[in-house]
Amino acid sequence: MRYVPASSIVLAALSLAAVALADPPKGPAKDVPELRILQHWIGAWDVEMNTKPNADMPMGRRAKGTATAEWTLDGRFIQQSATSTPVDGSLVMHSKTLMTYDPRKKVYRSWMFFSNGYVSESEGKWDDASRTMTSSSRDAESGNTTTINANFAEEGVENWKIVVKDRDGKLIGETTGKNVRRKQ
Repeated sequence: MRYVPASSIVLAALSLAAVALADPPKGPAKDVPELRILQHWIGAWDVEMNTKPNADMPMGRRAKGTATAEWTLDGRFIQQSATSTPVDGSLVMHSKTLMTYDPRKKVYRSWMFFSNGYVSESEGKWDDASRTMTSSSRDAESGNTTTINANFAEEGVENWKIVVKDRDGKLIGETTGKNVRRKQ
């Protein structure tokens, strides 16, 4: 068995720690130009949202919160973390979102995970003229469809709308929101 000096082991451990602690990518991976669109979501945001009255929430719901998004996985994804607190004092909701561009499918993809156990996967298209991402998903079990429009017409402001319809196209729920990027 070959002797390895302790200093070499320590140096290797420190090198691995430095890699693990390296700054996250400052921007999107250069080989997928479509990822640049996701730069719109990067930063720290103040969030306001309003859910219209529906069967699950007869009084509707207003909430405020925060969100932060940064590049991860070598600039191939953005990861967003959010917290929303209903103004009526009901349960705080936490969420995580991963977003990317899939060059094979030629669509933007996102996965959302919520603290109540709900998970959503969607595909979207970017419209450069309106500066809007439109994403949609269908729940395999219920047949419900969800459409999300995120508009960045004003720099540092995201206006968004989520519409959920049942398998027959009947409106189940609608939530609108506005995210304002915090000043650095």
